[in-house]
Amino acid sequence: MKAEEIQKIDEFIQGEITYPQLIAYAESVGLTNVDEKIEWVRNAGIAIEADGVRHQLKDLIAKTEDKGSSNKEARVLSMKPIRWVIGIAASALVLVTGYWALFQQDGMANQYAAYEYVDPGLPVVMSQSSNYALYDALSYYSEENYKKTIEKLLILQDEGESSDTILFYLGASQLYNQDPHSAQTTLNSVLEYPDSKFIEKTEWLLVMCALKENDTALAKSQLNKIANNANHLFNRKALDLQKTLDQK
Repeated sequence: MKAEEIQKIDEFIQGEITYPQLIAYAESVGLTNVDEKIEWVRNAGIAIEADGVRHQLKDLIAKTEDKGSSNKEARVLSMKPIRWVIGIAASALVLVTGYWALFQQDGMANQYAAYEYVDPGLPVVMSQSSNYALYDALSYYSEENYKKTIEKLLILQDEGESSDTILFYLGASQLYNQDPHSAQTTLNSVLEYPDSKFIEKTEWLLVMCALKENDTALAKSQLNKIANNANHLFNRKALDLQKTLDQK
């Protein structure tokens, strides 16, 4: 979505415009699936607020406007009003669709592109973060610079840092950087954090790793758990993929 569209939806969420007004706007700009996009913006706003980004952005913008210059270290955009900033930061949460790179190199694109999932990363503000190095790495991730992300996350690991966040984004970056073997090892480590918010995404990416490695048997095995869990984030995709693999 465009920044203007995110702003308009946020105005509806904030009660500044009515639903009919939002629908009229959506029709005027060709915006479809409005209810889904409302939910997406609402969830993105919650995620941002939970991470303290709203407060950090307000402080950052105030300082930027006072000084008339931008903070060179902060990889964020300063815009007014504040909801525009939240909208832009939230746009980093967009689910990337039509992403073919994972399977292009081995001729698997036409078979499995519909099941691809590219995690968009987290909204980050580094200037006031207590963990600048991690957010620095994740900012490269959101830019799809997976090679740089891998370099920076490996440095964090070498320095003794470990978390499900580091492991998930390292494994995801390795997968998207065409290294499914390393990704499998890294992502399996995420499963050692049973309460991690990345578990379901990790399980699906492991299926993608198996497919990339041409290990259909492993992919089917990993799919079973997802397909048997009706509440799993990727349940529908798993059921569809099972049918596709069973036909081979």
